[in-house]
Amino acid sequence: MRITVRIFSMIGLGIHLLFIMLLGAASGLSDTSSQASQGTLVLLASPFIYFGFCLVSSFGHWRSLSLLIGGLIAHLCIIPFLVRLFHDGVPFFGIPIVVMALCWGGMYYESIAKHDA
Repeated sequence: MRITVRIFSMIGLGIHLLFIMLLGAASGLSDTSSQASQGTLVLLASPFIYFGFCLVSSFGHWRSLSLLIGGLIAHLCIIPFLVRLFHDGVPFFGIPIVVMALCWGGMYYESIAKHDA
């Protein structure tokens, strides 16, 4: 499961980086002001935090409590991004994040089972 989380994390980071670059290019083409509020910047950064944590946690040898606390914080950080996707009418883009969360949960379960054995 760790390998699956690594692969999905790298794909998620790459796709989100491409998305940010496309947003930057599109904002340069418009005639409106490109001032982004801090809330928008935090919202756009949350997938980087989420996928970054998932990637780092898939490589590290974390104790189960620190992995659980870090995972809870990372999953809470992504909720505003998912809410925004659903609010904007593009819930399809949230599906990979939900799949990633399920894979990360499986990785955590394997980690606990490995420590209990």
